[in-house]
Amino acid sequence: MKVVAVSHDFAKSTSYFQRFIRGGNEEAILKSHSALSSLITLHILRKKQFDPFLQYLGFTLVKNHHSSLGNAENELKLSMGVRSLSKQWESVDSSFKEWFSKKFDISDFNVDEMISYMESLAGRFRFKIVPKLEIEHYFLTHLLFSILVSSDREDPILGDVDISPVPVEVGRFESYISNLGEKSGIDRYRNEFQAEIRAYTPKAGRIYSITAPTGIGKTIGNILFALKIREELGENRMIIYSLPFINIIEQTVSLLQKIFSTRDPLSILPYHHLADPDYDESEYHMEENIRKFIMESWTSDIIVTTFVSLIENLITNRRSIIFHRIPGSIIILDEIQAIRHEIWGAVERIFEFLPKLGATVIISTATRPMIFKTTEIVGNNVKYFEVMNRTKLKVMNAMNLSGFKDFLRDLLSDGKRTLIILNTIREAEEIYDHVKNIGDSCFLSSLVLPIHRLGRIEKIYSKKVDICVSTQVVEAGVDISFERVVRDLGPVDSVVQSAGRCNRNFEYDRGEVIVVPVMDEQNRNILFSKYVYGSFLIDQTMKALDGINEVEEKDFQRIVDGYFMNVVNLGNTDREGIMESIRKLSFDDLSGFSVIKDTVNVPFLILIDDKSEEIFEELLDLRRRNMDKFTKLAMMDKLFKKLSPYIVNARMNSGISMPFEKEFGMVVIRRDFLESWYDSDKGLRIREKGGSILI
Repeated sequence: MKVVAVSHDFAKSTSYFQRFIRGGNEEAILKSHSALSSLITLHILRKKQFDPFLQYLGFTLVKNHHSSLGNAENELKLSMGVRSLSKQWESVDSSFKEWFSKKFDISDFNVDEMISYMESLAGRFRFKIVPKLEIEHYFLTHLLFSILVSSDREDPILGDVDISPVPVEVGRFESYISNLGEKSGIDRYRNEFQAEIRAYTPKAGRIYSITAPTGIGKTIGNILFALKIREELGENRMIIYSLPFINIIEQTVSLLQKIFSTRDPLSILPYHHLADPDYDESEYHMEENIRKFIMESWTSDIIVTTFVSLIENLITNRRSIIFHRIPGSIIILDEIQAIRHEIWGAVERIFEFLPKLGATVIISTATRPMIFKTTEIVGNNVKYFEVMNRTKLKVMNAMNLSGFKDFLRDLLSDGKRTLIILNTIREAEEIYDHVKNIGDSCFLSSLVLPIHRLGRIEKIYSKKVDICVSTQVVEAGVDISFERVVRDLGPVDSVVQSAGRCNRNFEYDRGEVIVVPVMDEQNRNILFSKYVYGSFLIDQTMKALDGINEVEEKDFQRIVDGYFMNVVNLGNTDREGIMESIRKLSFDDLSGFSVIKDTVNVPFLILIDDKSEEIFEELLDLRRRNMDKFTKLAMMDKLFKKLSPYIVNARMNSGISMPFEKEFGMVVIRRDFLESWYDSDKGLRIREKGGSILI
């Protein structure tokens, strides 16, 4: 790495580059510096007799440090020709060459000879080395590239500014726990759960699991165990808390800020595309580009992020600036089974490797998926499933949407507070229209603006809603509770999460969870659930529930275990060949990898009030200003985040024509169009054909 650190910017010493940075109008190919620098690096590594893989590694790191890594088998080549490389080499001042040679001897460097050597190494590498590569080579490449890119960006942005993470105060956590006390019967079990975690002695480089029912306090338990790992290992390791959805991130960050009595982003940092860290201006007087760097480099004590961000940062090098922060960290995966099963196999292999980099992984779940081989730290977790016996689940026969409407109207006549969870927007909207006049009701889906969703959830917390019709947005991270939950069929783990919104804190004698497979009579009676989850997971769910009419919550785990066993054994959990691409160091092939299946999602900015219009106009004005590019981008990024409560994403069919302006990649709906395009109850008025869903 020392060779790469010294040589990666060697070609900035060419006369072409020096004239360019002074404002000269140089030919693009001659002012570039990566090609010659990578050839110099290869020369040094060859001369020092590094093995062929490390020679390749140094070459590709330097070649791509201002772009991204490509497929290893095609990397040992340059787009710049011998003539241009020779002109660059000859333009370097002899005194600089002499100075550089005191560090690494380049006195015998010859462009023609090194091009010839590079081409011969390429052949050997492709046919003899690539077939022998393993996951270790991938992560070594990823790690060193991240170190180089991060260091290269850090110096010009930060200068002398210190942005070291600020450790959270463990004493505040202990004080928060002690103040909770035992206000209800369930608190006794929560305290016992925490005591079991405290009693466990962790070791470095392991994969642990915390398995316990919803509502037992796993978020606090997860942080408790992460802090205990820190204490036992004696290092201030970064904690990465990873969750399925953005809405859960904000809730988790709010809880952590309350527990540790800090809003300092250098202590607790939310990381996703809508996050907006709240800096204390009296303490941090820094440029916008420094703030952006803190966010993008995960410079904080506790990072709270999504599975999408974490897993895509591990598999691709789209955000290479982050990866070097992973080794030695403590990673909490909260309900990891929420990712699509087609990538379970690859995710398992990746996280099983991370302990070799010094990371410790915590799998936290209510359903114990069989994705990882783990060490369970809650030895008596069966007890918690038995005592948290809050609900009884009933499985109904399949019915079409019309029959389901009739079923609901009869069911709701008893006045019980009921949450109805559907799989598709169309299904949810039709059911809402059918039941909204039965009692005080509300509607939740991803097409409802976040600013409106939040208000409705607050009403639910206050018990001011009798009937809530929702898509799956309430399944995780929203700690609401109803006396009854009706759930259109979904995968078993999804059904269990839905059940967690029923009688959550023992408010009722026994909660009722009703699962109904609902069919789309407009499309050959296909189950609505298959539009969202596909046939495989729904078929496995039907098998797991076959023959079951009623089951108590304490017995859910038996059904869950059988379901996951079938999914793992019968499903292709690396359908996309991710591990083969990783083994071959095919970074270019992996660049398009996505945790979420490819969809055409269109962001809609809906300007519903004066505040949203003012922020948007400020954004347009900023774009027109003549100012430093990086400062402008950072300031625009902050305004985008202020607009996030007014943005929804919709899956669109191609060819749809809409009379709206498009700015910054968003469709902008101004107030003149609100009546036709945004419904105060159901949100954005875009309904896709065929039952496509947004969740």
